[in-house]
Amino acid sequence: QLINPLIDPLIDPLIKTPASLGVLPAGSGNDFASLLALPTFSHHGRVDAGALVRYFQEAPTRSVDVMHIQVTTPQHTHTLFGINSLGLGIEGAIAERIGRLSRWPGPTRYAVAALMELITHQPKAFVVQPIGSDHGIDQDFNQDVNRAPSASKRLLVSVGNGPRAGGGFLLNPTASIEDGRLDLCDVGAMPRWQQLYWLFQVYWGRHVRSSKVRLSQSPGWSIRCADGSPLHVDGELITHQAIEVRVSIQPQALQVVG
Repeated sequence: QLINPLIDPLIDPLIKTPASLGVLPAGSGNDFASLLALPTFSHHGRVDAGALVRYFQEAPTRSVDVMHIQVTTPQHTHTLFGINSLGLGIEGAIAERIGRLSRWPGPTRYAVAALMELITHQPKAFVVQPIGSDHGIDQDFNQDVNRAPSASKRLLVSVGNGPRAGGGFLLNPTASIEDGRLDLCDVGAMPRWQQLYWLFQVYWGRHVRSSKVRLSQSPGWSIRCADGSPLHVDGELITHQAIEVRVSIQPQALQVVG
């Protein structure tokens, strides 16, 4: 079953049109908003509505990339757009759990959910393949183009249009919303004590030092999980059981303010 996303209906009508998207940093994570040059709209703890309106009327706009995502579950296939990131494996499971932790504030909620998932999460087997040009792709993905890729157990697979997810966690440190590529953070299975250690390193992007972490870039990615995996897009749980996700970049397809 697919859960109706909140971001997709806002983005879809604006793709490749002159209309611009204005982003208010009022979410639980604000990972995409942090990439925009947004001023502080509050004064003495209260939102200055006049300043907010003036900003969105007068501020310059810029073109950014968006993700076009095709999600297949055992029941059907669905397409949607995303602007910042998507994740499967423990990252998708964390998004599931976050929905039950509403009393915690944004980044703290993510950290608490992550710690709870580390106790019980079992890595699943994924097959990850690049789509499109091989320029910039990790050499491991191109060792033998005639050999079908094999499934291997992974802790998480994260695709980033932007560098951060979960309220500031730097999963894909080199990702940019304007470079026409999608960054992939692919983390292999590891003992739980290592998971705990590297979880705290992600906030500063230091997880890239682990031999279990592989970072790559491509215009698109195909991610398959025969057993099905929870999937989030831009922090929202999309489905509990994605068996295939195909995501491709649409360069400079959306105008945003900031």
